[in-house]
Amino acid sequence: MITIPTLNDLYTRRLNDYASQLGVSVNDLSEQVRVDSKVDAAIDYEIYLLLSQVQNNIYANKSELSELRRDGIMQLGRDIAPAVQGQYVVKVEALEATIIPEGTQFVIDKEIASQNYIYILDGEETLTAGENFITLRALTAGTEASLEVGTILTSISPLTDANDDVEVIEVVVAPVSDETEEDYRNAVINSKRITAQGGSPSDWRLWASEDSRVRNIYPYMQIGFPNNIDIYVEATENNTKPGESIGYPTQELLDNLYDRDTDTGILIYDDIAERGRRPMSVRNINILPINHINIDINFTNLSNVSLASQLKTSIEDFIYMIRPYVAGGQSRASKKDILSLGELIGAIQGVLSANGATYQNIDMVVDSDTVFSYTFTYGDIPLLNLMRNNGTVI
Repeated sequence: MITIPTLNDLYTRRLNDYASQLGVSVNDLSEQVRVDSKVDAAIDYEIYLLLSQVQNNIYANKSELSELRRDGIMQLGRDIAPAVQGQYVVKVEALEATIIPEGTQFVIDKEIASQNYIYILDGEETLTAGENFITLRALTAGTEASLEVGTILTSISPLTDANDDVEVIEVVVAPVSDETEEDYRNAVINSKRITAQGGSPSDWRLWASEDSRVRNIYPYMQIGFPNNIDIYVEATENNTKPGESIGYPTQELLDNLYDRDTDTGILIYDDIAERGRRPMSVRNINILPINHINIDINFTNLSNVSLASQLKTSIEDFIYMIRPYVAGGQSRASKKDILSLGELIGAIQGVLSANGATYQNIDMVVDSDTVFSYTFTYGDIPLLNLMRNNGTVI
């Protein structure tokens, strides 16, 4: 590990080297020698910086994005994923044969079009009288502009001989938010820690990492069915299903995570074998969303309730790292499935101490029960619900 010395340290070293070589005291060195020592120290400092840069790029936890992407392409088989624009088939009612021009735009609420996401027709469409089906593309990439089947859109400009309102009947391209550098880095690091073993829990985690929307998955053998696996899916923050708590996956992600028949859950072995995947003995997989477990924090006599926002951020950051442990799917060193009151108080105390705030007592309520610790298993994920001070929500 390279420790970068300060410029002053390097300068002092150079002076001492010159004094030693000349057999004189540092105080007796000439002004020219001192100038040369400063120049040499600056060059040495630059060399240290370059060596440190090389050192950091050896490992994925500190490497620059360009080197991380190179590592990820080799390790994961993919680059950092960009955002994807959703595409939707909509039903249009035409009074008679007519044309919808290329570039026609639709929004959810025409009255506030400037505040809406816009969905555009990429090519001219010729309609016949009655029902017609056209494809619209979201101008905004990512899940924030996603639409559900049954959503009604309205054209910004009136359509000729057709109803301005159209109904979404199918999602043909599911929107995907861009993958953050942190999520991509974690995927690369996990792929290095986990070794493929022909269908073990670690394999399911490795295979899921190919989808940039997945933060993590939690695979468990289905109780009573030794050849079946229940796999709980947690999405990244950016790709959380709109309207749901952080990490809740979209149905499209659940349906397309692995090569399987979505009706029966049976694995499609031909597709899996082509990608070097043939889990031993496993036949059926059930893909399930995570289940959020509410966490309430009750303070007694918190002296400064204006800190509620900072406390909320600190608590949420802390519990975001508490996740179910999967034996055989992750190292014991990364096991962090127990939420304890003592550790939680540690995360809270940093905010309080920095602001001179105090409290008399803290209770942690998990799923309506007051506890000192709670172990999360299967697809259970902690979620901060409410904070109270003396019974009042803050």
